[in-house]
Amino acid sequence: MRDGGRGRLRRSPAPDPHRADPDRTRRARRGPGVALRALEQLDGPGTEADGEEARRLLDAAFETDAGPPGPPVIVAVGTDGDHLATGKALSLALVSLNESGVPGLSGHRLLVEEDRCLLFLPPGVPLDALLGGLAERLPDELEAAGRHPAARLAVHVGSTGGSGAEEAQSGPDVRLTAAMLGSSEFRALCENFPFHPVLCVSPEAFGRLGPRDGAGLVAGRFVPREVTWTDGRVVCVVLAPHLDLSVYDTELLMLARLFNDLDPDGRAMAAAVRESLDAVLDPEGTGRYDAVGLDDREKALIGPRLELALRRLFPAAPPFRLRLSLGGARGWASSSRAEHGDICLVVRVHDAHARWSAGLLRIRPETAVAPVRRDAASPLAAEAWSAVLWLRRGAPLPENVLLRLSEADRAAVLAPGSAVDRTAELFRRVRGRPVPEAALRAVTRRRDGARLVREAAAVLRGEGVLVVGGNRRGRELAGALRIPVPDADAYVSVRLTRRRPHHDGPSVLAGGVAWVVAGPGDPAEPLPQDLPPPRRPR
Repeated sequence: MRDGGRGRLRRSPAPDPHRADPDRTRRARRGPGVALRALEQLDGPGTEADGEEARRLLDAAFETDAGPPGPPVIVAVGTDGDHLATGKALSLALVSLNESGVPGLSGHRLLVEEDRCLLFLPPGVPLDALLGGLAERLPDELEAAGRHPAARLAVHVGSTGGSGAEEAQSGPDVRLTAAMLGSSEFRALCENFPFHPVLCVSPEAFGRLGPRDGAGLVAGRFVPREVTWTDGRVVCVVLAPHLDLSVYDTELLMLARLFNDLDPDGRAMAAAVRESLDAVLDPEGTGRYDAVGLDDREKALIGPRLELALRRLFPAAPPFRLRLSLGGARGWASSSRAEHGDICLVVRVHDAHARWSAGLLRIRPETAVAPVRRDAASPLAAEAWSAVLWLRRGAPLPENVLLRLSEADRAAVLAPGSAVDRTAELFRRVRGRPVPEAALRAVTRRRDGARLVREAAAVLRGEGVLVVGGNRRGRELAGALRIPVPDADAYVSVRLTRRRPHHDGPSVLAGGVAWVVAGPGDPAEPLPQDLPPPRRPR
């Protein structure tokens, strides 16, 4: 985004929202406009065959009216360390948009790379619908995959350089899109929106968007900010989310401040979520570890338990209602009845990814729809999500270790008939990761499994596997070996071996010998007795 250091970038103020560019207005009336108007006429009550015929006619109208094919659309999405999860989330968002009637998506190509996902779309895809749809649905899919929902996207229209993966990545237009995504200026702007997606759009792509609406928004939801050279040339346009601060009234903001002041890192609320889930699962009594197996009556019990726990944690909080969603769906596993004017605490839990989110919402006529039954809670309207004041989004949840194991590992852990053997098998297979005591209950079938952990650790010593607890000595050993340091209510296992010439990692001294974290090729050696057993803090 810099031209050999010859110019400095500056961000110009947003253009006058009431002045529409006539050229862009004319462009907006071409193919995409006709296609979307056709969809409005064709999409209505009828048979499934009628719907399919409507889609076919829509695609035909779109292709016919779009004129000669132009350059394809290139979208780069930052992966933030997990390219596979981001690629899956992007694919699911595209499937959802395609099913909702956005034309031109069936011909897309997706390349998943280590630091970004590259999406190539046909020339005729309507950018307003595409970008607005991705901004709405991609955060939910990222959150459901255990990733941070504040997606970063760069958008350009240009040549892809060829059909192969290497040719596509080496083309100048693709490299430009990647450069926009990775620019320091764009990253700095994204930090101002920790819970919302932000887009960096080239002037060519911005020219294909429709005119601003009466509020000055692009695609009905973005505030455009031009990034220019010192000579006034536009380098790119950053599309930031439009946040309607008028929906955050004084009482709601004061409640948000209370939650953040009393629980600044969210750990207390996360623990309450975990305890409420486990109380209904009852792992020590039933062996259950997955909320998917709960029936509707049991799921309905989680919300009231969580609401009660939160009122105990925050006794000074003004009254609020709870909306709890499991698995990331916008349907509700548990909802307390809320009237217009009430404050709702919206909680979404993704136990399979050990993530959770919470936000505050004032119930207004436009944020709720009529309930199915008179005594049921009013479902939230789609517009409600833009009015949520997020406290946490995609925050860590105490891990449900058994749920997150592969099918083979989980079967191996649960197979032994002895609780000690099951616990030992868990620590054999889950090494270098904290295992909370709560996650052990479905394995030990006991509320307090500290004694079983010590017995299992004694068995594992002969295999060279050390289990450390959250007491002072255990935390010191974990820090010295540079493995995750367990909390007071957690354990971590690691396999050790005697230091040899090829080892270069940290070591601890025990039995007169230096011990290091073992690699795959190192032999199993019994541990000396002066390495302590796992214990909890006193």
